[in-house]
Amino acid sequence: MASLDALEMFCHDVGAGLEEGAIPMRSDMKVRARVTRGFETWQFFAFVFMAAVTLEIALISAISCVWIRLGSDALAFVGTFYIVMLNGCVRNWLAGVLPIIKEER
Repeated sequence: MASLDALEMFCHDVGAGLEEGAIPMRSDMKVRARVTRGFETWQFFAFVFMAAVTLEIALISAISCVWIRLGSDALAFVGTFYIVMLNGCVRNWLAGVLPIIKEER
């Protein structure tokens, strides 16, 4: 919780110079953030997801046993869906990579 302590110290230092009528932050307040992404970012997530699933299914198709192959396909799909679409760290990293890819040289 070092970041909360730093935020509290910052608010305390700034709070001394607040103008009248301003609302100072209290240490018991919770800060929440919501990230909204544009259509292009979600389209990029879907592209990365389908490219990864296509590669996984192509590699898994070499397995000879049908039941192992079906289980592996399902596990690869669910695992990749979680990593690309639900994991916030990976989504933020991919959203950061998108402008680098779009940059014209």
